[in-house]
Amino acid sequence: MASLLIKFIKSRLFLFSLSLFFLASCSPDNFESTLYQAQSLRSQKKYEQALSKYSILIKKFPHHNDINKVLLETADLYDTIFQNSIMALKYYNQVSQQQKDPFSLRTAYEKMGEVYQKNGDWVMAIDSYQKRLKYFPEDKGREEILFAIADSHWNLKDYKQAEFVLNKWIHQFPGHVLSDKVYMRLGEIYFAEQRFKEAYSTFEKVTQDYPKSSLKFEAYYNRAFCLEEMGDWNQALEQYKKIKDTYPNKDAIETKIKHLSERIKKSHRG
Repeated sequence: MASLLIKFIKSRLFLFSLSLFFLASCSPDNFESTLYQAQSLRSQKKYEQALSKYSILIKKFPHHNDINKVLLETADLYDTIFQNSIMALKYYNQVSQQQKDPFSLRTAYEKMGEVYQKNGDWVMAIDSYQKRLKYFPEDKGREEILFAIADSHWNLKDYKQAEFVLNKWIHQFPGHVLSDKVYMRLGEIYFAEQRFKEAYSTFEKVTQDYPKSSLKFEAYYNRAFCLEEMGDWNQALEQYKKIKDTYPNKDAIETKIKHLSERIKKSHRG
């Protein structure tokens, strides 16, 4: 009789434990179910409500194995939907500090770089992108990251460092789809440093090697501008006239032709 009673109690305890487990899995405080609710709300564009669910997860489950996923999705909401860079960086930074899994860490560094770059904080953008390359040198996207670093140096007017990074890029990724942009930026660096012959050759490379590039018209214009700055006004004028009908900004090119023509006439009178 006693043994039957013990078996009965054990079976009841088992069923009770099972029911508790089931209730926990369905509870709004359960990580998986709350995350599912947050993601569902996000897909329905109920962003404020989704953010509330994400906040619950961050507070209640700070050490959960998937907390980085929550932090990244929260940061993305702040960045893309609420346009709040400060809060976005706060959560991306939390991921970078935890360093729990490589994918989340890599994503956090990339996203931080993008946010800093978007906000014109070029120094911090470089720092974030360099960490991305340092810790994940073999992962995909290295080309874009290295170009973003060079672009940030360009915006800081640190032309020497920008040139160094771009030449490194050219050596590492020959024939890449971004090559036209890289050479275009390199030409702009040479021009900014008044190295007009080098700038001309680089812009010419864009026009000749990448004829389908969306940058080719700007490269033609810049090439003519180099000739103008080198004092070859007649040749520059011919170059401007050649692109008059194809250059997107017709007013700008017509104004350029007019002013340069007048400049040439005045020089002949003098």
